[in-house]
Amino acid sequence: MPGVLSLSATELTQQFRQSALSPVEVLEAALACAETVQARLNPFRLLDAEPAREAARASERRWAEGEPLSALDGVPVAIKDNQAVAGQTCAFGSRANQHLPPATEDAPHVARLREAGAVLYARTTMPDFAWKAVTDSPLTGVTRNPWDPALTPGGSSGGSAVAVATRCTPIATGSDGGGSIRIPAAFTGIYGIKPTTGRVPGVSESPDISAIGPLTRTVADAALALSVMCRPDRGDPLAAALMMRDFVAETGRGVEGLRVAVSATCGYAILCDGLRGRLRRRGGKNAGRAHDPARPRSDRDRAPRHDDLGCRGAAGAARADPLDAGIHPVPERIRPVVDALRSDRAIPRRRRHQHARREGLSGVV
Repeated sequence: MPGVLSLSATELTQQFRQSALSPVEVLEAALACAETVQARLNPFRLLDAEPAREAARASERRWAEGEPLSALDGVPVAIKDNQAVAGQTCAFGSRANQHLPPATEDAPHVARLREAGAVLYARTTMPDFAWKAVTDSPLTGVTRNPWDPALTPGGSSGGSAVAVATRCTPIATGSDGGGSIRIPAAFTGIYGIKPTTGRVPGVSESPDISAIGPLTRTVADAALALSVMCRPDRGDPLAAALMMRDFVAETGRGVEGLRVAVSATCGYAILCDGLRGRLRRRGGKNAGRAHDPARPRSDRDRAPRHDDLGCRGAAGAARADPLDAGIHPVPERIRPVVDALRSDRAIPRRRRHQHARREGLSGVV
């Protein structure tokens, strides 16, 4: 059903409301598409078909009775592999975690999606512990860009981006500390947003810098997903500090009068003249939006901070005390690397990468 897969989440629920489509039909089309795409591009770690079919049948009954749980009821959603789904192993993209027991409960935003009737049918690929901006790992292999399989879709939410771009799902979740939603969204031609820290309740792989958000093909779908994902959770310490907004209503206001900061280099990137010119011309065509040139700090200021964040993320993701980390003990074979990261005696980056590769990991920041 190729036509079904081209519909956005908002269009799908309109079809459900009119009894023109069923959540069961949509799920079966999504599963068939996912199996085909998986063989070519590898965006999924897991397709969990049977529980998803049960959820789709329950959604079908609710729509037939005129009692959907929300505007997301029956919509397929894929979840990034660092976010807990009850009954599934949360592997964080790492072979070191593949033998962990299944999660006993959903992450807060996953619970909100489930409560809204979303059909959670897949887990998407990511690099080990979300540490880099491409998507490959010894656990799942290489995830490829749908526009050119020789290229990367970016990362670390690369699997989610590919799943959305290839129409396997209208919505997938990601997490973003240094670009892990925004980079793959840009590389695959879809929409992704890193929400304000704490906007979506819960703790991801590095809660002080990382935020959970949606990847979609339309802004309206992102607003719809975010309006559900950011519903409060009693266990989240930041939830009370942020006012709940109606993102769906906000998208209807248009862009007239908005001001947009544009940086061609983000303070450090090398940009070819042709791309710089296209960026300038594109900005001039966006009527109703004023574009202010932005000049972030230079690479001299940025690099130490970036390295520090990476090291904190890598060390924090695998502490020796599983109760402290909430993940698992450090495997003995990589303990010297992790201990070095957490101490003042840093070892050269090349040696860290070589050691990690020898031990079957994709690398260590």
